[in-house]
Amino acid sequence: MLQNYDLIAIVGLKGGSGKTNSAWHILPAVLQNQNQEFKIFEIDDNNDSNFFTNSSIIKPETCQTVRTNDKNIVSKIVVETIAGDTKIIVDGGGGNDSRKAISLIKSVGDDVRKLWLIPFDRNIDNFKSAIETSELINDHTNTVFVLNGYSQDKNEFDWFYSKYIDNFVEVPYSDLFHFAQEQKLTIYDLSLISKTLTKSAAKELLRNKFTIDGILDSDKFIEAFNEYLKSEKAAELLNEIFVNFAQKKSQNRKKN
Repeated sequence: MLQNYDLIAIVGLKGGSGKTNSAWHILPAVLQNQNQEFKIFEIDDNNDSNFFTNSSIIKPETCQTVRTNDKNIVSKIVVETIAGDTKIIVDGGGGNDSRKAISLIKSVGDDVRKLWLIPFDRNIDNFKSAIETSELINDHTNTVFVLNGYSQDKNEFDWFYSKYIDNFVEVPYSDLFHFAQEQKLTIYDLSLISKTLTKSAAKELLRNKFTIDGILDSDKFIEAFNEYLKSEKAAELLNEIFVNFAQKKSQNRKKN
């Protein structure tokens, strides 16, 4: 889905719908998995979401936060798209910032292939706001809704599945996003621990690390091994997300 676009914009008129999750956790992971280079522009007058200071894929030189009154925003983005080899992720802030961000993103020109991602969660008001955002963008062919935080019991989203939505992807609920963020890592960084170290090797490494004078510090071992287990779960979670992005869904149902 992403390979056909130069710029991927994550926008929404309401906060708390998963924009940060999409822009800083999910899209970098998907692009990294595709061996695709990327840069992140956050257009936000109130926040700076780049707190992933321990990340191996979110680096200071590949992301920046700009304000909506920065007269060089559009030119900066255009310069990056001219290179052609790097995907541009734009995190469009929230509230009134998003309206301004959408206008700025459109200003880069129609020759820049844009994909609009609009996240929302199980709150039906957030979905209504997502629809309003889509209408403001007015580019339905290149707009995809991101259903954030679904659980195994999808009945809680019956109100969504009963509607006619052309394109959407699903992102499962997981507290691992918050856990990784507390470590100043992305979910992709967290998954790398188990990808680069087998479970048996991890046990041996931690046993040696936390054994002093022949006595194993059980508390430290348990804490560290639990982090390894979370890394395994993060890898499973990302594999599901990768499949979901590769198989973007369309609901051919009549609108209520």
